[in-house]
Amino acid sequence: MGAAQGQNTMKPTVAIKGTKAGLVVTLADGPALDAVVTVLEDRLREGAAFFKDARITLSVGHRSLSAADWRKLRELLAAHGVAIENTAATADSSRKAARDVGLSLVSPASSAQMTRPEPPDAPAIKDASEGILIKRTQRSGQSMRYPGHVVIVGDVHAGAEVVAGGDIVVWGTLAGTAHAGALGDATVGVYALQLAPTQLRIGGHKARPPERPAEESGPEMARVENGRIVVETWERGQ
Repeated sequence: MGAAQGQNTMKPTVAIKGTKAGLVVTLADGPALDAVVTVLEDRLREGAAFFKDARITLSVGHRSLSAADWRKLRELLAAHGVAIENTAATADSSRKAARDVGLSLVSPASSAQMTRPEPPDAPAIKDASEGILIKRTQRSGQSMRYPGHVVIVGDVHAGAEVVAGGDIVVWGTLAGTAHAGALGDATVGVYALQLAPTQLRIGGHKARPPERPAEESGPEMARVENGRIVVETWERGQ
């Protein structure tokens, strides 16, 4: 039993965090880079819908990466539709190598504020145990992407997109695209005072709600039941 626990402690971790500055992917210190890259690739496959067209900050902590290492990571992410917008690294050699391959850098201090270190045995972010509160309307052309729960006080206009690893709650009208459980969790839901999305997805399930004027509906919730998305009245206490 002790040996098994020790092996679990050494499990490589890829932490995915949503911040005000955007999505941050952090590679844990310690395990070999190849092992961490394998975990990263698994996460990218599992959360394909979540990561599609995402722009991230890639934080590698104290790792010493070569230019070839950075290229490998960039190519892997690009193959899954993810672009590296910024990088964060503590080691001078890693920072120099990142510049050599044309990657932008943020300071180590900024990186520390963006995400806190996690132990190697930390649970995957697909638990969606964290959430973010947004007090503004999401307008056409805007995309909100977060690995946990998303609560929006305001509307989501047609042409706007909200993608969450957990639940989506809109204290207003949801008229854009909503994808809850985008990292593979089909037990979450979408809630809105007026639910009239252009497209609705939960986990790997996809549906279009009945076409009707938003003002004709009251608070509603969408969830997966028996393999399909159902929409029902969102009542107090649910």
